[in-house]
Amino acid sequence: MVDRHENGKRSGTPVIVSTILGGAIGNAVGHNKSNQRVGAVLGAVLGHSIGRDIMRQQRESEQPRISDSSALRDSLSEA
Repeated sequence: MVDRHENGKRSGTPVIVSTILGGAIGNAVGHNKSNQRVGAVLGAVLGHSIGRDIMRQQRESEQPRISDSSALRDSLSEA
């Protein structure tokens, strides 16, 4: 779920969506008004954290690993 713009930069949409969904779920879990507010804030923080972790994991999986012998061999042959 990683969006890319034409210039190769990543979109922040997954993080924004996960933050909004986390806040909505946290709000729905609360039973009274103060619990809904606390739940919404905690849900938004947790959703934001999850969205960032997903984007970081996807970014790391797209980069070649140096421990991979073929990637290392290719990088050395280009130099």
